[in-house]
Amino acid sequence: MNEVSKPRRLPPPPMPAVLLRAELRRAFEAGALAGGAQALLAVLLRLAGVLELQLAMMAAGSGLLQLALWWVSRRVVVSRYRLFAWRLALLVLLGLQVATWGLFLLQSPATTPAWAGGAALAALLLCLVPAAYWMPGYLALLGEMMLLVAVGPAAWQPWLYPPLGGAVLAGGLVAWLRHRARMGQREALGQLGRQMALQEALADSRAQLDHEREQHQRCEAQLAEVRELAESANRAKTEFLATIS
Repeated sequence: MNEVSKPRRLPPPPMPAVLLRAELRRAFEAGALAGGAQALLAVLLRLAGVLELQLAMMAAGSGLLQLALWWVSRRVVVSRYRLFAWRLALLVLLGLQVATWGLFLLQSPATTPAWAGGAALAALLLCLVPAAYWMPGYLALLGEMMLLVAVGPAAWQPWLYPPLGGAVLAGGLVAWLRHRARMGQREALGQLGRQMALQEALADSRAQLDHEREQHQRCEAQLAEVRELAESANRAKTEFLATIS
């Protein structure tokens, strides 16, 4: 007895470019908010005399570039093949922010006010928000932060390790949730694609049946005409024979 083979489960289709562009747009929006906040914080710390001029220019400049990147992304259509380049541009700016605030925390003297250190730490962790939409970038920024903490003075390590550990856990949770959401979207898109394929097949079958019905009706009409001609010929023959006889 032959075993009935189970239908092969088709893999879900790749993420369409529309959803990928939507994710990139949300990442740029988060990057614009983070960049604006970091630029404002850099100006305030510079006015307070806590942040050096070079670091303030780096933080403010990269924050303004994040705003500019978001503004440009709203006015151009990002193709599927250029998504990596746009993500990389955002990651470079975020990495510059991490380096700026990390250097401030590592080079700041012991007389630095606690509020300035807390603000810089908040600005440092704020870089992870836009990167959460792209897990390789998120891991790259975390690696950069860990490297800065490892080479920095031991006085800042008790302050930096707990937030970074929490950021690692939060990033893992966000990655898992986004993976579940994307798999659900891909499965829904796969079901929608299969339904559309079935509808197209049904429409093609219906069109084929309509075409065959039209051909059948045309053949019936032709047969009726031939039958009528044959009957007319028979009547004419009968009348002719009756006339002769």
